[in-house]
Amino acid sequence: MGAMGKDDEILNNMKEPYKRHVKKIIEECKRTNINHRWDDLFQRKKPSLVLSFPYGDGKKDVVIFDDKDAKQLLAQDFSDVVFVPEYTSAICSKKKNFIETYISCFNKLEDKFSILSSLTDISYRDVESFSKIGKPTEFTLTNECNTSMSISISEPSDIFKIFSSYSEGDVILTAKIQGVTFSSVDEVKLIIRKLLDSLFKQILNSHVIALYVPQEHPIKYLFPDEYITKRDRTIQFPKYEYDNNTFRLYWRAKSVIEMPLMQYLIYYQILEFYFSKYSKSYFKEEKQLRDTIKGILSLDEFNSVIFTKKVKEYFHQDYRLVSRKILDANNKKYDLLNQFSDRIYDIRCKIVHTKKADKILPFTIEEELLENYDLKMLERVIDKVLNIYRKPISFVNW
Repeated sequence: MGAMGKDDEILNNMKEPYKRHVKKIIEECKRTNINHRWDDLFQRKKPSLVLSFPYGDGKKDVVIFDDKDAKQLLAQDFSDVVFVPEYTSAICSKKKNFIETYISCFNKLEDKFSILSSLTDISYRDVESFSKIGKPTEFTLTNECNTSMSISISEPSDIFKIFSSYSEGDVILTAKIQGVTFSSVDEVKLIIRKLLDSLFKQILNSHVIALYVPQEHPIKYLFPDEYITKRDRTIQFPKYEYDNNTFRLYWRAKSVIEMPLMQYLIYYQILEFYFSKYSKSYFKEEKQLRDTIKGILSLDEFNSVIFTKKVKEYFHQDYRLVSRKILDANNKKYDLLNQFSDRIYDIRCKIVHTKKADKILPFTIEEELLENYDLKMLERVIDKVLNIYRKPISFVNW
C-alpha cells in the first residue's frame, strides 16, 4: 500500500479535530518535502505520526503523540527547521533567522527560577518589587550594532518544546539567538560557540552562574552493563577507615563528575601518592607509574576486572582518538600492564600539556570516549589501591 493509502487508512480511524490537524501537517510535509511515516511506538494499535528533520548527515524524528502536539506544531512554521548536530538539543531556521539550544548549569542547585531572577535583578526575597514585576521569564540582550540581533535566556519556545520532546513540568532553560543569518549548520555551531561562550563567561564573572551548552556524541556507554552489574550492592556498618589524604582527592574527583578530564587528573594524583610505596625509581615518572600499576594489579585481576569484552572492542576501533597507546594482549614483547600504564601516562600528558597539537579538550568526542572507557578503567585501579591501604577501624574508647 502506498503512502497516500496508508495515510488515508489511519486518518479514517481518527476522531476530529485530531484528524483534521494531522491531515494539515501531512499536507505541509508534502509541500515542503519533509519525510513522514507512521509508527505504533507504544504498541497501542494507535500509530503516531513521525516527521523526520535534517540532523547532520542523517535525520532526527519528531513524534506527534496527540492533538495537543498537532495543534502546537501547526501554530509554527516548521518547514525549514533543522537539528544542530553535536548538541544535546538545538534547532535552527534559516527562514526565521533563529537558533535555539538547551542550556544547563554546572551548579545543579541553581534552578531556572533563581537563574532568571539573578540575571534580571528581580529578587524573590523582595516581596514588594516581586509582586509588582512578577515572576521573571526572560533575560534578553540586543546587539547595539544590529538591533535586529538578540540573545535571550528563557523557558523554551513553543517550537523548541515540540522538537525537543519537552514535557510539561520540565524545568529547563534555552538560549535563543535571533536575527542571525547563516548558510550551514557548521556556521550555526560557530555562532553558538562564539556568542554563548562569550556571554556565559560574562555571566560567570558577574553573577557566579556557570552556564554551558551540553553536547552529545553517539557513543555506546560502557558503564551500566559492564561495571555496575559486577558491584557488590551489600551495605554494612563501617569496618574500615581510609587514608585521609588520598580520600580528600577521591571525594574531590567524585564531586566533579561533569568534568571527566579533571577526574582523570585527580585519580592520577592518587596514584602518584603511592609511587614511593611501589617504586625505587625517583627520576623517571613513567617507570614509577609502571611499578605502581604492577604493584596494585596482577595480570589476572587486570584481565578479569578491567580488560572486559567491551573494553577490548574499544581497542579495536575508537581508542586512537584518546591515545594511540593500544592495549594488545597478543603483543608478547610488550607486557599488558606496561601497555596500560603507558596509556595512562600518555592521556595524563595530553590533558595537562595543551600546548601540543595532540591534546584532549573538554566537550569533545575525545573527552566523551575517555569518560566512558579510560576513566572507568582508571577508577577500578583507584578502588583497588584504596582498599589495599585501608585498615580496620578501632572502636576503642568510642
